[in-house]
Amino acid sequence: MRMFKKVTGPVPLGLVLCFLMLGCQSDDMGDPVLVSVSPIAGPKQALVTIGGENFGKDPEKVEVYFNGASASVESVSMGAITARVPAGCLSGAIRVVVNGVELSGPEFQYVFSETRVETFVGSGDAGYENGEGDIAKFSGPAAMVGDSKGNLFVTDVLNHAVRKVDANGRVSTFAGGDAPEAEAGYADGPGTDARFEGPYGIVVDDNDNLYVVDTNNARIRMIAPSGEVSTIAGSGEHGGEDGVGQSAQFHYPNRMVMGNDNALYVTEGSTGRIRRVSMGDFKVTTYAGSEEGYQDGPLLTAKFNVPSDLAIDPDGGMLISDNQNAMIRKIEENSENVTTLVGSDVGHRDGDLASALLSGPRGIGVGADGTIFFADGVCIRQIDAAGNVTTIAGDPNSEGYRDGPGDVALFQGLFGLWLSDDNREIYVADTFNNVIRKIILVE
Repeated sequence: MRMFKKVTGPVPLGLVLCFLMLGCQSDDMGDPVLVSVSPIAGPKQALVTIGGENFGKDPEKVEVYFNGASASVESVSMGAITARVPAGCLSGAIRVVVNGVELSGPEFQYVFSETRVETFVGSGDAGYENGEGDIAKFSGPAAMVGDSKGNLFVTDVLNHAVRKVDANGRVSTFAGGDAPEAEAGYADGPGTDARFEGPYGIVVDDNDNLYVVDTNNARIRMIAPSGEVSTIAGSGEHGGEDGVGQSAQFHYPNRMVMGNDNALYVTEGSTGRIRRVSMGDFKVTTYAGSEEGYQDGPLLTAKFNVPSDLAIDPDGGMLISDNQNAMIRKIEENSENVTTLVGSDVGHRDGDLASALLSGPRGIGVGADGTIFFADGVCIRQIDAAGNVTTIAGDPNSEGYRDGPGDVALFQGLFGLWLSDDNREIYVADTFNNVIRKIILVE
């Protein structure tokens, strides 16, 4: 039988160091490092993988938070953590705690997985009547905006008026000829003494002043919180002359947005141009577009085909609904170029930015988290942070009037939309149904 020889002398130093190193490796895995998160957008209960180093293997020592809400940790390995998105967490930063060490991750965009459509105000019959809820009547509501007091202001095109919907859902005439008789015209003055002809786009500033595109009068009007109406730009003659205030001309202007520079940007669907109105001196210049068509590139040589609405994203970029080109175009802040964000041929197909098809976008808005919502034909669609285009309400193959879950609801002629401050509700002008609908984003 073979016997092992007993070693009685000193243990070699190299062997001691080897044991020490192995012991250190088993007890100290190094500081955790967060490297990646995938996907960066998703609905409740979506499985998210957080990649990195030195996470360990014990789920009890790992915490994951989405916008401050605790997530369920599904698995942990040295290089990856999987966790589920908490319901209703909304968009915000990801935070990971590993054995007491806190790691900061990127912004995660929460995607609402369900929607519900309700009628907010309007009877559904064309007319001109003030009152609460479904007693009120509109005739071609086109655009809307909310003020700091919880009121919603709606341009009522064929009634030639700006209507006010208070927080209780009561509709009244704020400016323009009062109900029940619609009266087109042009006159500055207080509230219902003023006259418009086909008011369309509308925006609000930080002081609750409203700015209205008075389309057929070829003017930009301002309505003070008191209801006093004045003209800030446009001579009343349809044309393309730049100039100051009422010496400038517009050619059937339609929609408008206020940029981060506090200037007004106005679309002219019939010329394919975007005009700029600076505040203070009310100087009008041509900002982008040259003629109808399609062309990316420098601002003043780019071409649009019926630009139908504008929005500003959280980074200051301008989004343009290019209706007849069936595209969303974009101008980055401080950029001198127009690019195409999504769209190619006319159609309706959800997918990524490269493959999605649009049928004819109009009203557009952007949430605080960067989610883009837009009216497209008879549907409301969204673009999330990952660049996925999805339909959240309406049926692209059917128009009508029906409330209910998003995939059951029907619309007819969607023109404008406005997002509530908490980004949980979208108000839409269902123009041909003569009502204001509300889309509730369900967790």
